[in-house]
Amino acid sequence: MSMPTKRENPPDILTEILDDLDAATLRSVRTYVERRLDDVGCSMVERICSETEGAVVDIEYYGPYTLVWKYPPDGDDGETKPLSLYRVTREWQVDGTESLHWSYLGEASEQPNGGRGNHDTTASGHATTHPRYEGETNGDDGER
Repeated sequence: MSMPTKRENPPDILTEILDDLDAATLRSVRTYVERRLDDVGCSMVERICSETEGAVVDIEYYGPYTLVWKYPPDGDDGETKPLSLYRVTREWQVDGTESLHWSYLGEASEQPNGGRGNHDTTASGHATTHPRYEGETNGDDGER
């Protein structure tokens, strides 16, 4: 298998097709591309878990964005920190690199998913527990 080459722009045939699409169809293409990127590289959930500080309680993956419930990192003040909700998206930098953009949505008033536990939704739509959390599963089939 050969190594992929770095491309600044997609092939001309692809840009011609994309240029003819309306906004709604382009959004669905973007969602597909986000999911495809997760398939071939580090998934959004893996990146969130590896790059965040504090305790991640739950992650819900929706394609173009991901909701994350987490506690902030432990401080030295001994105070209990509130559970916070964030919307996380991929953000492309001028130099072509990708980073995660965290938007604080506020304090979470209750445990996500009605207290059903920690999970993320895969591109196939199946809810699974991410290995970083309690209740670890071995893949999308839900086996423990």
